[in-house]
Amino acid sequence: MSRKDREGLHLPADLKEMLKGYSKRSIWHSYVADVWKCIEPEGSSVYYLKRHKIKSCHDSVKECEVINWLQGKLSVPSVKCFARDGKYYYLLLTEKPGIPAHRLIRRYSPEEMIRILVPAMREMHSLPFSGCPFDEGLTAKLKRIRHNIEHNFIRKDIYNPKSRRDALKDLDYLQSHTPGQEDLVFTHGDFCLPNFLLEDGKVTAYLDLGEAGPCDRYMDISTFAITLCYNYKRYDNFLHYCRLIFAEYGIADPDWSKLHYYHLINEML
Repeated sequence: MSRKDREGLHLPADLKEMLKGYSKRSIWHSYVADVWKCIEPEGSSVYYLKRHKIKSCHDSVKECEVINWLQGKLSVPSVKCFARDGKYYYLLLTEKPGIPAHRLIRRYSPEEMIRILVPAMREMHSLPFSGCPFDEGLTAKLKRIRHNIEHNFIRKDIYNPKSRRDALKDLDYLQSHTPGQEDLVFTHGDFCLPNFLLEDGKVTAYLDLGEAGPCDRYMDISTFAITLCYNYKRYDNFLHYCRLIFAEYGIADPDWSKLHYYHLINEML
């Protein structure tokens, strides 16, 4: 049974005991997740606590499994504890060195950020995934989009939450205009600036891995261009950033129709 600690955060009993005496500072809040930085009194131990609603579009169980699967393959946090109560999942993660990339946009230009993060993208895409238990292919994503629409988890900044008509229309388009054969690689699934830690101009850790798994590489390329537009507030630069990403990645002849397709996928997840 959950109880309320002095910071106003409800925790299951075992997790509450594990973090007894730790200060807890809220560092992230969104409709998907809340994150607290948990610091031991003497500062010798630091954890990050993620909380997701059980009834949400985020699969916390899968995120825990992905992190465990990636141990020894990429620089990712370790899972210290995974717990749940009647309303939330809780994921307690170890600290990794570095600063979230979105906090460094005044230090690095979009072009520099591309040169920093594309090698990390290529490293992730080069991971062997034979026997990988996670399905992030197109069929799985379209199924998740339909689930999100039916349960009103669609993005409120794009679709009117009181009407599913536009979202269903876009889903019909996606289902009837699927690209050719998927170019499957191991993708991050949410290749956004807050999900990477940087130190000395290099990526030190991959974060927020709940959507990671085999998918077409254009999923990450599209997401990366979108996050650059958003974080640098250059909303009309999507195609420009895509060209720079393709060049840095080494894709000489991009499939622009596939890019448009995965751009729409991104907006609906």
